[in-house]
Amino acid sequence: MQRMNGFKINVKSKSKSKSIKIRLILSFVSLLLISSIILGAVALTVASNIITQEAKKTISTMATEAAKLLESRLETQKEALESIEALSDMEGM
Repeated sequence: MQRMNGFKINVKSKSKSKSIKIRLILSFVSLLLISSIILGAVALTVASNIITQEAKKTISTMATEAAKLLESRLETQKEALESIEALSDMEGM
C-alpha cells in the first residue's frame, strides 16, 4: 500500500480494476464484432438468394416474351408466303 495525501491506496486493487475494465471492454467489443460479422454474412446470403431468384424469374419471362415474338414473326412470314403462293396460283390459271 502507498500513502498519498493521507489516503491509503492499494496499488494491487487499482491494477485489478483496470484489468477487469479492459477485459470487459475487450469482451464487449469482441461480442459486437462477432455479432456484426454474423449478421453481415446472413444478410449477404439472403440478398444473394433473392437476387438469384429474381434473375431466374426475369430470364424466364424474357424467354417467354422472346418466344411469343418469334412465333408472331414466323406467323407473319407464313401468311406472306401463303399470299405469294395464292397469287402464283391465280396467275397460273
